[in-house]
Amino acid sequence: MNDKQEPEPTCPKPDSGLSQIIRRCYQAEELFQGEKEIFIQFGEANYRLQKTKSGKLLLTK
Repeated sequence: MNDKQEPEPTCPKPDSGLSQIIRRCYQAEELFQGEKEIFIQFGEANYRLQKTKSGKLLLTK
């Protein structure tokens, strides 16, 4: 049994050279602000982004 957890990914530092690739990086908690779901409008479509019980993200239209 492997109890090892993977480290949380972090946003690259601006001087890491990846700023050309990754324009913006948000922590999920910044977006959710304690809620279990948020809504994102993209063009004419609305999307729902949910945190699942297993700790994953689910995006639905």
